[in-house]
Amino acid sequence: RLTDLIREAGGLTDEAYAAGAHLERTLTPEEKIKQETMLKMAVSGDSLDMSQLEMGEVQMVGINLDEAMKNPGSDRWDIVLREGDKLVVPQYSNTVSINGQVMYPNSVAYRKGAKLSFYIDQAGGYGLRAKRRRVFAVNMNGTVTRVRSSKDITPGCTILVPAKSRRKNMSFSEILSLGT
Repeated sequence: RLTDLIREAGGLTDEAYAAGAHLERTLTPEEKIKQETMLKMAVSGDSLDMSQLEMGEVQMVGINLDEAMKNPGSDRWDIVLREGDKLVVPQYSNTVSINGQVMYPNSVAYRKGAKLSFYIDQAGGYGLRAKRRRVFAVNMNGTVTRVRSSKDITPGCTILVPAKSRRKNMSFSEILSLGT
């Protein structure tokens, strides 16, 4: 389990940022096929282009190391490890990255209690094709949350603004045939 690994490593150092810890798990061939199939189903008709997505051999597993350390042996927080798992405990990062459909993707200093609009303004505002109501944050620990309030933005996270799907305009001949 996570807590056993931390204990055998001698505990966390003062510089360790337990809230940003994540687990990297090597996928088996069966898991990789299943994940690719699920991803294809999930993005069909969405703004993502399948050719831009690249499946890796490693999957990030979202964990909460603070809760795991408080509740050793808990099935909810203290995850059972597999061979090849890699626990990454980063140093504290006080920046927030803003990417996706914004005018100027950027990284800015984290400001406690700052709203989403503050961070979007720091990136020059929304782009023309931005899905403003679908903004989400990828946290350092591997979890993903929809940004609904300032509590959803944490130090070290990446705010992603997805794009609206492209609409295909009808040609003049299509409009004419539709009208007749």
